[in-house]
Amino acid sequence: MKPYTQDRLDALLQARDPVDRAILDSAPVERALAALGAAIMTRSRPVRPARRAPVRSRSKRRAGLLAGVAVLSTTAAVAGGAVRSAYTGLFPQTKADVAMGGPGQKLDPTAPNFRAVALALSGDIPYPAGATSARNLLISQVPAVDGGLVSTGALRGWFARSAFFAWVQTWRKATSPARPQP
Repeated sequence: MKPYTQDRLDALLQARDPVDRAILDSAPVERALAALGAAIMTRSRPVRPARRAPVRSRSKRRAGLLAGVAVLSTTAAVAGGAVRSAYTGLFPQTKADVAMGGPGQKLDPTAPNFRAVALALSGDIPYPAGATSARNLLISQVPAVDGGLVSTGALRGWFARSAFFAWVQTWRKATSPARPQP
């Protein structure tokens, strides 16, 4: 099969052309095409009147701008608080990481939901009745171990130690002899 050249393609197209060139080159066709072109050129497009923007006073524009900024900043603050969680998705990578902060996921103590997360993680560690202050004190004083983060294992260990001391205090109060009032 021979490659097609421009001359060969032109020859094939002329052989298959259904319209005779002599008909298209006639005077009546030329006059009709000239009249059609003139009609197109003389026909004007309808001109729409320009729309004027509504006139607003400066105070209305300023109030609208301030309202928009307020909505935007409130939305950003709510979205930022909702997205930021105590759960970081970070886990210790080496034995040294585990030794520094304990096993488990690293938590961010500065997150808005840290208190709820800490209480959920320690919910199965029993405290004696009336020892809620020990639990609250522990949550408010969580030390940040690893760059401001604390692991779930370390947090549970601190709660267990706090619960142990609360149980010891409760036992000591229950078994110590009553002291005479001065």
